[in-house]
Amino acid sequence: MVFELIGFGYKQYQIGEFLGINKDTLAKHYRDELDSGLMTINLMVLKTAFNKACSKDPRNNAVLIHWLKTRWGFIEKKDTDTLGVLNAVLEMKRPLSQEEWTAKHANDS
Repeated sequence: MVFELIGFGYKQYQIGEFLGINKDTLAKHYRDELDSGLMTINLMVLKTAFNKACSKDPRNNAVLIHWLKTRWGFIEKKDTDTLGVLNAVLEMKRPLSQEEWTAKHANDS
């Protein structure tokens, strides 16, 4: 449960409060879950997004697009073609370096 809560974006102090323990106790007993939760959940969602995209099944695409935009930095590029039709494309921004990712997520715990 701890790795799921971390993956869903809850802070360590919130998980500790939910479990009725303090942050230090949480870190002592759930270190592996705290360290791998975000990556595990993101991997699960990315695998689902990939499988959905390959299957051409339109259901749940809005949720998957939202996750890609908020968690992985994809942006929606809107363009109007010569006929005036609005095209929306998801583009991935330049991937963050290890240092940039660490700085961005420094306050997540």
